[in-house]
Amino acid sequence: MNLTDKEKKILLVLICTAMGMVALSMYVATQVQKGDEKVINNRIHILHSSGTVEDDFKEKYTANKSKIGKFDVKEYDPMPHSYNISVPDWNQIASDIHASYPHYNVFLVICGKDTMAYTASALAFMLEHLDKPVILCDENVTQALILASRTRIPEVMVASRGKLLRGCRTTAGSTEHLTSPNYPALKPHNTLKMPTEPFNLMPMNPDARVIVIRIYPGDTGQQLASVIGDEAIHGLVLETFGDGKIPISEKLLGIIATLAKQGVVMVAVSQCSKSRRSDIDMRILEAGVLPGYDMTTQAAYAKLAFLLSNVENKRSVGKIMDMDLRGEVTSDPRMNEPDVPEAAGPLVRAAASISR
Repeated sequence: MNLTDKEKKILLVLICTAMGMVALSMYVATQVQKGDEKVINNRIHILHSSGTVEDDFKEKYTANKSKIGKFDVKEYDPMPHSYNISVPDWNQIASDIHASYPHYNVFLVICGKDTMAYTASALAFMLEHLDKPVILCDENVTQALILASRTRIPEVMVASRGKLLRGCRTTAGSTEHLTSPNYPALKPHNTLKMPTEPFNLMPMNPDARVIVIRIYPGDTGQQLASVIGDEAIHGLVLETFGDGKIPISEKLLGIIATLAKQGVVMVAVSQCSKSRRSDIDMRILEAGVLPGYDMTTQAAYAKLAFLLSNVENKRSVGKIMDMDLRGEVTSDPRMNEPDVPEAAGPLVRAAASISR
């Protein structure tokens, strides 16, 4: 095909324009990538509360020094075993973060994987109006430090396989890594909003006792029945099977109803990643069990313990369990639940809105 001189000039302009756009795109992509690697946090506080540091940390740190901000370390003494971690330890970690909060950009908590999902969930609820990153890790501290040096996400997170996961969405995927089955890894578009109110510490009460009971096919309720009359137990997380099912019998329903009258707040969580209220047998709900939706067992446990520690009216506890306080749950849209003003929702305001 023969082109006129004018057509040749137009074609040349189009080709040059296209090449220019490609070059610009490559430049922008390169700059974005460089931006992702830039150290933005030079004040990192490491709390070594339990867990381990990789044996070759010194070598790894030396090789990645340009990617890591300045940090200091507080090592707990005596160092507790991670499998012995409980409410007093979570209070201590949260209190230490609160005490040094103005002096650092980000906090890195080294703790054992076996209880990390519980610790992450507990800290997520206790650290209200968090506007700085708090990252939990174990063993691969170098990788966590690189992530901590690059993020401003205002959440409690877990560093896993080079990604940041919402802490109160994590569960033990294996002996090596934690997973977040119901929520993707955190990126700028899916994080909690930056709070508008001052950072606040809300500790848990060690006496607000919550237990977890796993329900299995053919369960007659013997474990549940053992809780009746035990005034030391205030909350109960039921691990159901499937999408929220338990073997229904008049005996089991009677035990649940008795516990509800006793004042025990009960929440049912399931094995399914997207459990809805409608999936749970209505007779369980009518007997006094609250739906946990897609909350993990760890998040349900920590949230219930947190609410029982900080909300006086137990009726309010039940209603606030339905709310999304820290991004821990995807609630059923058909519930018409009250809006939480901020994603990191203030508990006092939530309780006040219910009592009206």
